[in-house]
Amino acid sequence: MAITQFRLFKFCTCLATVFSFLKRLICRSGRGRKLSGDQITLPTTVDYSSVPKQTDVEEWTSWDEDAPTSVKIEGGNG
Repeated sequence: MAITQFRLFKFCTCLATVFSFLKRLICRSGRGRKLSGDQITLPTTVDYSSVPKQTDVEEWTSWDEDAPTSVKIEGGNG
């Protein structure tokens, strides 16, 4: 009985080794390395002159006094 279990364990171990090798082979072939010429270069400076300035800012005192200031959440699992 113990010899049968040992042989079954060795067989499963060999099978798992073969599957892991195949998985590694398949996964590696799917994502190849990019060549150094294919690298993307990002700009190092930003031109802020084209960004519009924000001038219509409301003051805190001009907001509605009767506006809701909180939110009630009903339901859920609790």
